[in-house]
Amino acid sequence: MDKLAHAGNSGDQDIIHTVKDIIENIRTKVKTNIHEQGKRVMEVELYLRWLEGFDFVLRGIEAALDAKVPGTRRRVAGLGRLSFSLLYHLIDGYIDEVNAYQDGWSFRHPVGPVEPDPLVMTLAEECYDSTTDGRSEVAIRAAEQFFERYDQVMLVALRRYKSECNKKLMASAIERKEESLSKACCLLSEQTGYGGTEDMGFNLLMKTRGAMSEWKNEGMAST
Repeated sequence: MDKLAHAGNSGDQDIIHTVKDIIENIRTKVKTNIHEQGKRVMEVELYLRWLEGFDFVLRGIEAALDAKVPGTRRRVAGLGRLSFSLLYHLIDGYIDEVNAYQDGWSFRHPVGPVEPDPLVMTLAEECYDSTTDGRSEVAIRAAEQFFERYDQVMLVALRRYKSECNKKLMASAIERKEESLSKACCLLSEQTGYGGTEDMGFNLLMKTRGAMSEWKNEGMAST
């Protein structure tokens, strides 16, 4: 996925570093849990565990966006961009981690191949396990349900961002982000089956991407 339209200011860089730390911590925790349980998992189950590790981020953002200025009914200003950017970079990083594990390399792992975990079945090994079809369906459904929740939180963050910024000025940047996000969802669908492979990821983050397209079109109409 394109590095989010080459975000270049220090705020975005701070978010990128934060996201990298979050993802690394989740990957480490998931790996530790898998080894403690001692049961082999499928790749799609591994990716689900990574995804579900973002739950605390969603809960934190939901609470932040709902927060009021003490003693008033006004919401805290300036949280829209921060929340949206964090969620955007987080899903960017997640998709790249999935891509890196499947392909053994990505721009986040340029120094060498990503080492496969012996407790994660290869795709070839999955073919010889009679339980994998059912387990895969369960994991995919769970991931899609989590994506629906992620989509809803991200949509709220996007709308807050839009209300707090110069929406006409930011329309072109949102357009680039929407294009990048759509391509990433397509890639993720190809690799995991999330969102339905026939739909090529169209059903992933659909509400957020639709709102981003609407923002883009409003910007074009006002020029």
